[in-house]
Amino acid sequence: MIQLSNINKIYKTKNGLLKALDDISFDFSKQGFYFIYGESGSGKSTLLNILAGYEHPSNGTIHSSYSLEEIGVVFQDSYLFEEFTVKENLSIFGSKDFEIEDVLMQVDLSDKVDEKTKTLSGGEKQRLCIARAILKNIKVLLLDEPTGNLDQKNAVLILDILKELSKSILVIMVSHDYALVSTYANYEIHLENGKLVHEKNKGFNAETKTDFTKQKKISFSFGWQLKYALGILKHKVSLNIVSFILSILTLTSFMVIFSLVHFDKHDRLYDAIHETEINFLPLYKEEYSPYIDENRKLWSGSFIKNELEAGNSKPLPYLQSKVTLEEDLRIHPSILVVPDDYSFVSLCGSGGIVITDFLKEYYYEAADLFHQDMHLSFQTELTYGSINHKITGIVPTEYEKEDLLAFQHNPEYIQQNFEKLAYKYAMIYISESIFWDAIYGNPLSLSGTSFYYPYSIGYNLNIKNNFKIYADEPLILGSKIQNKYDVIVSSKIYNSMQHTEEFMVQTGKFCDIYNSPNANLYQQYFNITHLTEEVSVLGVYEKDSNDIFISTEFYNELFEATKDYQFQGFLLEKSEINLKKFISWTLENHYYFSLENCMDVYSYTNQKSSIISAFSIIFPATLCMTLLFILYSGYNLMKFQQKEIILLKSYGVKKHKIITPFLMVELLKNIVAFIIAIGFSSLLIKQISQIIIVKDTAFQILQIGFSTYWGTFALVIALVNLGILLPFISIVRKEIGIAFKNCNL
Repeated sequence: MIQLSNINKIYKTKNGLLKALDDISFDFSKQGFYFIYGESGSGKSTLLNILAGYEHPSNGTIHSSYSLEEIGVVFQDSYLFEEFTVKENLSIFGSKDFEIEDVLMQVDLSDKVDEKTKTLSGGEKQRLCIARAILKNIKVLLLDEPTGNLDQKNAVLILDILKELSKSILVIMVSHDYALVSTYANYEIHLENGKLVHEKNKGFNAETKTDFTKQKKISFSFGWQLKYALGILKHKVSLNIVSFILSILTLTSFMVIFSLVHFDKHDRLYDAIHETEINFLPLYKEEYSPYIDENRKLWSGSFIKNELEAGNSKPLPYLQSKVTLEEDLRIHPSILVVPDDYSFVSLCGSGGIVITDFLKEYYYEAADLFHQDMHLSFQTELTYGSINHKITGIVPTEYEKEDLLAFQHNPEYIQQNFEKLAYKYAMIYISESIFWDAIYGNPLSLSGTSFYYPYSIGYNLNIKNNFKIYADEPLILGSKIQNKYDVIVSSKIYNSMQHTEEFMVQTGKFCDIYNSPNANLYQQYFNITHLTEEVSVLGVYEKDSNDIFISTEFYNELFEATKDYQFQGFLLEKSEINLKKFISWTLENHYYFSLENCMDVYSYTNQKSSIISAFSIIFPATLCMTLLFILYSGYNLMKFQQKEIILLKSYGVKKHKIITPFLMVELLKNIVAFIIAIGFSSLLIKQISQIIIVKDTAFQILQIGFSTYWGTFALVIALVNLGILLPFISIVRKEIGIAFKNCNL
């Protein structure tokens, strides 16, 4: 039973308040056919919506012995799932086969069970709506103009079904067709301007009838959600294609932007070094001084070696330029000076003079290489040397035969692959003892300061002091060396010093180059004041040169003190360091890896500001694309499916079950779009990398990492959810009765 007491319903409109129902009081019994009629705007549909629970009265009370699940509603327009069959429309909410068979027999649709709903006539669709309402285990059936769009024959068929149902349940119908419906109704309710103006009881004899349905929980199972999602994907083709394209563009755009904004020099350096096949990493240092050009290279000497060792690294000194093997000038091998007990990987032979298998194939064809003499000459930063020695060992490089042939016959290929040649293929490992024996006794050429005119620091960095061991050279003035810091100079040097006509022992005083305001400039030079501040000029020999003869003791002292200044720089063995930590250390201490791949990364850093400024163009375009993506990735799709969303809601389907099919559709589209966008973004990033560096990059400095990929995907999924949730919330908040009438689909 349903009792209405003083029900009022007031709407707010643009023109003010509208009173749709005015003090309605009425009692409905448990069974019977109730007919509500009146002119348009009389409040019929509003009253029906309040009875269904779709709207709430502004004031007044309703006493009902029925739950909302026990009330079924049929509207004038048949709101059905058009692409599903008759059976699927009834089973989508959890109805069993035997229940469907029974109800289809009730509404005379048994022969249409497997036909798609869109093929049914208007009358058949209305009967299917009634069948669906019955399967809800209803005790009250509400109908809003169910015969309004039907011809006389179908209208009568519908009314016959309703008349039969009214014998066991409560049927309440709204209609304009008084003449037809009144012949079936047991009760008549006449409304005018929201008021109950007349009611008529024609009498009713209730019949006891077995309820043909069983209590069940309305369900929209996962299987149905998936099927519904595939239906959306299939039957909204154009909309889904637009959404798919926008998804690809949005994903690609975000990946590119994230790779630029989140560029991390540390990670890119790690990638560049980790990807290279070269195991030995060349380093140089850059410092800033207000007195010299910024980023002056400081690439040799104890200063750098000490810093590297302080950072727990084991630097190995190397030579590269002016190294000649077998008088072959096509390639210049690199000399790496290693400790006598250095441990080689996969060494064949023993330490001493070790070459790579590449050099073996390049220079030697003899089967017994260890009986071959190697003739090697080189020039260090301070002196020169030569080695005639048998090869004692060979280490593998896993070189390609194509590389060997190209190196043998193609000089341009040598230049293009210089790093691979210098730090991997063409390496000569020389033990320290052999290397130092090869250069000991040769002149040491030092510059940066001197003890003779003009006595200034760095007077001419190109003029070097060549220190040689004195060996009884004939003198024109003075005497031989007697003490450790005695020197003999050339007549050229002696004439540049202040002296009297008669020879007198001169005292030469070295200047400390690190007291100069340009001290950073001299980091690569040896500071003699570390050993002595002054020398005594005891003699002069006849020669126009910068040679200075010194004692064996002084030479030995210089030789030991300048060992770290002999080389071009230092290499670090990649396998011996913690690469991630070491890269952090180099960045903090202004060290640079002088590999071409790494230089690309440093070049990007210098041009990063120009790239960021380009975002003023890129970012707004991306935002516009994102808004379009949100619009087409859910909003329009939800709007097009509004009728079905409201229908699902009206049948008590949980909100999360209603929204799941739409999320499925978008997730499927975006997974495919994500895979395609990875390819597009990689190509685009490569092109941007080449534009940034303004050359063919040896290493793609802009890379999309794991976090960027999944971060982008997560962002797009969030946007999809936003595009779906906003319209979904607006739809489910609607009062269903009003919403149905506003569905112009």
